Amino acid sequence: MFPTVELGEYKLQQERVVSDDLRSSLAMEKARSIELASQMSREQAANSDLHSEVNDARNQVSKLRDALEREQNRLVTTS
Repeated sequence: MFPTVELGEYKLQQERVVSDDLRSSLAMEKARSIELASQMSREQAANSDLHSEVNDARNQVSKLRDALEREQNRLVTTS
């Protein structure tokens, strides 16, 4: 073969190796991105649940304070 043809084939082979490496890296990054998106979704759902629990607890505390205040007022007026 001619030296320029051999050089061209070598360069083509090197480009294929680089291309394959890039494809492999891209596939790994894509899988990692999917995994992180799934984890973030679960954590957002858990965070939303916690916010709901906090709001429920605040409402319960408010109702209990109101009930306590009514009971204290009732005791003051009956004494």
